[in-house]
Parts: sequence; C-alpha cells; structure tokens
Amino acid sequence: MNIYCYMNHFWFKNQYDPCSPSETTLYYYLLYEAERQQWVKPFRMPTQMLMSYTGLSKQSVIDAREGLKERGLITYSKGGGKGRPALYSLVLNDTDEVYTQQYRRITSSQNTTDSKTQKLTEDVARRVPQEPIQELPQDLTHESTQNVNQDLTQNLTQEQVPEQPHEASLCKAPEPPQELPQRTPAKSNQSMSQKLPLSKLRTILLNDKSWHDEMIRQLTNDGISIDHTALTRRIAGFLDWQEKLGILERGEADCRSHILNSIKKGYLKKPPVQGQTPQLAGSNQNATDRGDLPGEEV
Repeated sequence: MNIYCYMNHFWFKNQYDPCSPSETTLYYYLLYEAERQQWVKPFRMPTQMLMSYTGLSKQSVIDAREGLKERGLITYSKGGGKGRPALYSLVLNDTDEVYTQQYRRITSSQNTTDSKTQKLTEDVARRVPQEPIQELPQDLTHESTQNVNQDLTQNLTQEQVPEQPHEASLCKAPEPPQELPQRTPAKSNQSMSQKLPLSKLRTILLNDKSWHDEMIRQLTNDGISIDHTALTRRIAGFLDWQEKLGILERGEADCRSHILNSIKKGYLKKPPVQGQTPQLAGSNQNATDRGDLPGEEV
C-alpha cells in the first residue's frame, strides 16, 4: 500500500470540504499508525493513545473521527471497554484509485526515461575513444614549450589551423594620456560669499599673510604707507567693532572689502606735510591707545 495515495486522497477531499485542524491531525496520525501496523484492516487504536499522541481531548477525538467518517476518509467502530479498543480503517474511493493509477503511470514513465537517458550516456561514453593525454614536462623551458606547440600544430588539419593575422594590421596600442598635475582650486565666489562666524573670520583674516601683502601693495600704489603690525591691528579692530554691534557672522569677501575701504578712509584727515609720506590714522601710539576702531567706514 502506498502512503502517498492516502495523502493525495485527503488533500483532494480537503479542496472541496476543508477539514478542521483537529480532523487533519487525527487523520495523519491514523495514517502513521496504519503504516506502522503494516496496513492491517482494521487496526486497533485506543482513544487514550490518540489523546496522548495528538494532544486532543477525548471529545475532540470523537468529533474529529466522526467528521472524517462523514467525508469518507475513514471508517471506525467504537471500543468495548478495557482490552477492546476502537478499530479504524483508512478509505480510498474509486476516483482516488484512478488518480493513484495515473500517478503510478507517470512515475513509471519518468523512471523509464531516466533509465534510457542513463543508458544513452553510457553508450556515448563507450564510443568516444579515450586517447592518453600527452603530459607536459615538469620543467618547462622555452625550447620544450616550442616543441609541444609544434606537435600540437602538426596534429591539426589544414582547415583547423587558424590564419595568422597580417603583421601590417597589428598596431601599437595608444599610450594612456599623462595626467596633468592637479592644481589647488582657488576659492570660489560662492564660498567667499557665504556667511561665516566672526570667530572663524578672525582666524582666516589674521592668518592670511598673502592677503596682507596684497593690501600693503595696493595701499602703497595709492600713496599710503602701512606696515604689517598696523594692518593686523586694523583688521582686529574692525572685527571687535562688529562684535560690539552685535553682528555674529558676515561674508568673507564682504569683510575683506570693508577692511580695505576702512583703511583708505581712515587716513589723516589733515592734509599731509609737503614732502612727507601720508601715515595711517591710528598707526602711532596714540591711535593704539584709542583702540583703533573703524567706526567711520560703515
């Protein structure tokens, strides 16, 4: 007896009349017991054992076996007390028997196809001549490699030897272009226009020595004399004055422009003595004591 026939029979019935979880559990345990007892019909099965192995209560076992009987999946007879347990039999109807026969025919056909395929593979393997493989020498040298290549080429026919490409068609691969040295990009206008905290601007502006040299050069061209010390003090005074006004951040380019303009406007308001180079207001000691705040340039 094939256990898969009963499994197919159960699920075929279950498609049209679904079983409850209790009925499914009971059926598959009865299927297990039928196979274990070598398909004796009917086979004995005490209700107490069904309750123990399936986890169902006594009433659930009674209801489940009655539902399986109504669906035509099992037949049973009640027990007669101690020593006379209930008897059960699994049922297959005619429709399922036809299905089982079709399943057996398909399985048999598949086994036949597999055996034919295996036999054909063995026949092909026997027909293919098994020639010994020429072993290469362990110590390969240039001369030994040429000899092996010549032997392999002689074994090929004239049609199998591929034509060698003409030497004129071979060209030297173009050399990859040399990478140009990367240059450090200058600050973009967008980064210069972004607002920065005054503390960060103080660090940038006071440490930008190249900018200091450029401002001194521009002021000298305008006839204004100023040294690095006075210039640094002027930049710091401008930033201190901004903090007193409550300004927390400004654009870097805007600050640089204002500082340069404040220096130009902060020159001696008195006309310079003839023959004397103009000096920046606040560059002497008195201007230093005043704090040198650029209050008039904004």
